Amino acid sequence: MPGLKINNIIASGFLSFENLELKNLNKSVNFIVGPNGSGKTNFAKLMRFIRKAI
Repeated sequence: MPGLKINNIIASGFLSFENLELKNLNKSVNFIVGPNGSGKTNFAKLMRFIRKAI
């Protein structure tokens, strides 16, 4: 979505995230890394859910 900027994310009870809180996101953050089973795919699903909800 053009012009959409997400500054903070707070998710509770979404897939594997009991409590997820990301603050002060900026445009330089554009990738997700982590070991297997850390929730990278669930984070991508969360971002898709947010985009559809807006």
